[in-house]
Amino acid sequence: MDVLDLVFFRAIQTLQIERYSSSLDEIIAATESACAAVDMKTLDKNFVTLQSCMHEVLRAKGGNDYKISHIKKEMLLSQGMLPATMQCDREIWSLGFAYLNGVDYSAPMPTLAEEILENMEIGAICTRVENLTEK
Repeated sequence: MDVLDLVFFRAIQTLQIERYSSSLDEIIAATESACAAVDMKTLDKNFVTLQSCMHEVLRAKGGNDYKISHIKKEMLLSQGMLPATMQCDREIWSLGFAYLNGVDYSAPMPTLAEEILENMEIGAICTRVENLTEK
């Protein structure tokens, strides 16, 4: 689970796209500028949402068929009461722990190895393209 998937990446990407970039340096500058423009309160809320999602993923035994619980983050933030960490029910934690102990992690390894190799190849191609544009 990645906080970038929730809102942060999309917020940065939207801000970065607003600035036309024609070179790698301009793309990097636009991305850094967009990152600096994201409000820290937004990040605080995103991390609380991430923790809520993790709680629901445990409840769903790793599935993604859950609804994100609404905890009135905006109100809590305005009152200075937005928690830095969310509490996880002992029962949910135990359920998740028991489920993870029963998972056979060796089964998905061949697929994972293929995906990693493919990503490394894509990374190598991207590096070559970047080197072409820098010259």
